[in-house]
Amino acid sequence: MDDLNTLLEERVADLPVGAPPIDAMRAAVRRRRSRMTVLGAAAAVVVVTAGVVALDAFDSTPDPKPPVASDPPVATDAPPAGYRYVGIGNAVIAVPEDWGTNDTECGTPMSDTVVIDQGVICMALIPRPASVESVEIAASRIMPPGAETWSTFELDGQPALRSPVKQSRASVFIPGLRALFTAESSSADADATVERLLDGITILQGHTTVPGYALLERDAYLAQLQELGLAAEVVVEDRKVGKGFVLATDPAVGSVVSPGDTITVTVSG
Repeated sequence: MDDLNTLLEERVADLPVGAPPIDAMRAAVRRRRSRMTVLGAAAAVVVVTAGVVALDAFDSTPDPKPPVASDPPVATDAPPAGYRYVGIGNAVIAVPEDWGTNDTECGTPMSDTVVIDQGVICMALIPRPASVESVEIAASRIMPPGAETWSTFELDGQPALRSPVKQSRASVFIPGLRALFTAESSSADADATVERLLDGITILQGHTTVPGYALLERDAYLAQLQELGLAAEVVVEDRKVGKGFVLATDPAVGSVVSPGDTITVTVSG
């Protein structure tokens, strides 16, 4: 053991001893720190990038989507092309646009026409011309004669009655709306024409019609307009009839109007 210690001491004594290599040590430290800085920056970039990816993956904000085209609103109160609606209250029937209104002689249609609110008519019997179609519209508080035998059906949610075609004539009665429609034809295919005309009856959803005024005084008629949500503008004309009776309306009786519309009412002065 003594020989070993002596040998070690001799070897240590042979080693050169000088000042510690401070500059070399500092350079090594700087190189080590530089490598750590680069690695740390690279790791930070990876972490930040991963964070962006993670945020994108879990971002709850919905992506903007193009608007989805929806079906256009259905104009349930619009008549078929080439037709117009005419009726009582919100019960109407589609008739060709070129039909007249009250084109009659003593109550008999002389051409294709709508018959509504005629008032007083003569009692002469006038034969109906050939190939004439007509629709008569009337307010009725009571069941038409023989209606208890008519077929029942539902018209736009309203209970209704329909008569069979007899002598080229048939009717539809809507008790809840007190509306009676009668179609008649003298054409070659009269029965089919009558059925087709009555198939054009419908119930309006957001509109009403100008009420009739036959034999009504001003105040009574204005009250009817008010009940329907319609406004009135009164025009007085000198006529050789009783004072205060309604003479005309604009739009005409049976025309489709919207609540809030103004009806021009001409009365005798």
